[in-house]
Amino acid sequence: YSISVTGSRLNEIGAECDVLIEVSSPLNSRLLVSTTMTFTSTDAKKARAARKRRPELTAAEQAAKTNLGPTASAPKQFVEEIKRDHSKKYAACSGDMNPIHLPIYCKAMGLPKPIMHGVFSLARGVAAITDAYSLATVPKLRIAAAWKLPMPVPATAHFTFGELVDVTKTEHANGLDTTKFKRHIEFLATREGKGGTLPHLRGVVSF
Repeated sequence: YSISVTGSRLNEIGAECDVLIEVSSPLNSRLLVSTTMTFTSTDAKKARAARKRRPELTAAEQAAKTNLGPTASAPKQFVEEIKRDHSKKYAACSGDMNPIHLPIYCKAMGLPKPIMHGVFSLARGVAAITDAYSLATVPKLRIAAAWKLPMPVPATAHFTFGELVDVTKTEHANGLDTTKFKRHIEFLATREGKGGTLPHLRGVVSF
């Protein structure tokens, strides 16, 4: 495998960089997985100033944050109960022992509760789509995802997914390859919070 930084830039709340992770077969060097992750370092003062400059969202824009784009049929839904020890167990399983995911230690990071690993939410959503659309034997998938708000543990996560009829109606539209992939399944994970329904994760599985 290889890991490399492919880009970095300043933004209105700090700085961000793109990290490319590629995994190849040891037998024939065929590329198996290629993933780009963008990491952001936030300056608290800049972030607060940026939030103040943002215009208020309209009711339609607010609703779009917690709803899928237009789908071919009624979206499928399921609920995942994330229990108190799930983040600790997933940390041990994945090797990601970041203190933000661990009880007690998360308090040293300024968090009253641990937060669930974002990759867990991504994998749970993709697994449900794989089952629903029989994708286990599909030779190639493309997954685009963006994390929104954290998922404190314990929590009730609501997952929704459906096949898009208009790929331009998703925030991932610019990154979708409509030449190599003809079908695009959008998925969304939300939770209930003080402000109502809050977005946690949004993505698209293309095949």
